[in-house]
Amino acid sequence: MSEYTGHDPAGREEILEAKEQACLEVMQNNPVIKKYFKIPQNIQEYREFLRSLKKIEGSERYLMSDLLLGEGGVSEVWVGFDNQTGRPVAVKKIQFSAFTNIIKREIILSSQINHHNICQIFDAVEKDGEYYIVEELLVGDSLLKGANKDGGGLSFEDIVDIARQISETLQYMHKKGILLNDLKPDNIFLVPDPDRPGRDLVKIIDFGSAASRYEMSEEEPSVDDPEGKKIYELLEDVRKRNHAVTLGYCSPEQINVGMGGNSSVDEKSDLFGLGSVIYFMIKRRKPFKTKNEKTSLSAIEDQIITKHYNAGRLSEDPSVNPKLSALVEQLLEPNPNKR
Repeated sequence: MSEYTGHDPAGREEILEAKEQACLEVMQNNPVIKKYFKIPQNIQEYREFLRSLKKIEGSERYLMSDLLLGEGGVSEVWVGFDNQTGRPVAVKKIQFSAFTNIIKREIILSSQINHHNICQIFDAVEKDGEYYIVEELLVGDSLLKGANKDGGGLSFEDIVDIARQISETLQYMHKKGILLNDLKPDNIFLVPDPDRPGRDLVKIIDFGSAASRYEMSEEEPSVDDPEGKKIYELLEDVRKRNHAVTLGYCSPEQINVGMGGNSSVDEKSDLFGLGSVIYFMIKRRKPFKTKNEKTSLSAIEDQIITKHYNAGRLSEDPSVNPKLSALVEQLLEPNPNKR
């Protein structure tokens, strides 16, 4: 709806009320928002609802509630609201300005992707060094929690279905020249699939460690690939930065780079991450032990090279489908060329 630009107060109020009514109707028909907010029943209640929310500096559009969804070392995620569309959103508030480059990378890379298995980023707001990322609000559980739901773990059919969705998403990203770099159960969200009752829809979240293929190698972007050149120019070489990976799930190439080595990190590293996630779904434990944060990188690398798995080899477990165990162990090959 176009904004009213005249000077008639009555006309301006009429435009505003029509806009509010449209947002109110969206709220009343949105099953997600009912989980977090009491739904207004009329315009007056809608206006009171808006006043109960906190404005984000630098934006007239997005508002934040006092409902905290989660927090980590870099950010906090709050339930928010888009007063232009009437939809709920997730607002990621970045805690430290030192992570500006990570945020820029996440925004730039996310703007290139549009896939039903990837959490959508709607917008980014920056004001006086404070960054907010506005994302799709998801209702469900992380795979970390979902794999342990009811204490019984996931069925074979669920594991295969989730693995299929993740692999299709990785294929899509790799065709775009994007590496995820930090595939782990915490970064995989399961929401009810609206098109398949009783099934989960995978949503991959958090692109803070994602990178373009140009960041991960010595390869120069092609002059025929302006998007790749733009990324290359905007972002520093990932080798020169301390990019985040998760020990116990990351590939030996990533560990080698972390130790100052010169391994090449490419799409095969994400395949190792896929194998690690499937292993977790089967055993409900990460594939390689990390006793604590001080566990040496070389000790974890040795586990990978010797195939000393945290909960044993899948091929030695008669309860695991042989084809699935063979697939996982191939994905977890130390040599990237064998994956």
